[in-house]
Amino acid sequence: SYPIPVSTRIGSRFRNFILSKKSVVTFSFFALLSAAITLGLFLNAEYLNLQRMREKAVSIASTGALHFNADDLNRLNKESDWQSPEWAKVVHTLALIRRQDTDIYFAYIIRRVPGNPNAMEFVADSHSINPYANTDDDPSNDVDLNQNAIYDGPDVLQWPGQVYETPPKTAFQAYEGPIATSSFYEDQWGKFVSGYSPIRDNDGKVVAVLAIDILSTKLDELNAETFSPF
Repeated sequence: SYPIPVSTRIGSRFRNFILSKKSVVTFSFFALLSAAITLGLFLNAEYLNLQRMREKAVSIASTGALHFNADDLNRLNKESDWQSPEWAKVVHTLALIRRQDTDIYFAYIIRRVPGNPNAMEFVADSHSINPYANTDDDPSNDVDLNQNAIYDGPDVLQWPGQVYETPPKTAFQAYEGPIATSSFYEDQWGKFVSGYSPIRDNDGKVVAVLAIDILSTKLDELNAETFSPF
């Protein structure tokens, strides 16, 4: 008889291993290990991408805050002030900031309510050159904030002094310096990560806060870009 070739013996042992219970355990282990590594890489990438969004929102807010004059903001206190030249000036500046980066969903200015440090009100908003555009009789000036072709609650526009019902705690902390929400927060306008920066007068006193919102779906886009090579 002739000796069995080494390649044949190896192939036979491999087939026996494949058909054995031991192979199932081994392959299952490596499959679980691969899944765990992939999940770990994804969660790490997601965390890093969220930090990128936070840093970007703060950077834009910090730079944008320098473009506002405290005296203009101090003249925007009550609802009728939307008809003032200061309103048009501030809103146009906010709109310019928003248009300069497609990742910005909203740009607006808020401040603590005088006499109530635990409440916030709107000073101006980049979409609200006419705060009544969605409620007047002229459909040609309607503003679809969330771009869903429906003019409903999320499309509410702002006027000076309008109460901000659900500000995140981070917005109050922005009076101490630039900051971003630690994660996403949700209100009637959507789900965002937001960056804030104080706007100061000539004496260094904080008169309001510039807010920059980046929509939560941006994180999905960044994650997809990160994992596209895989």
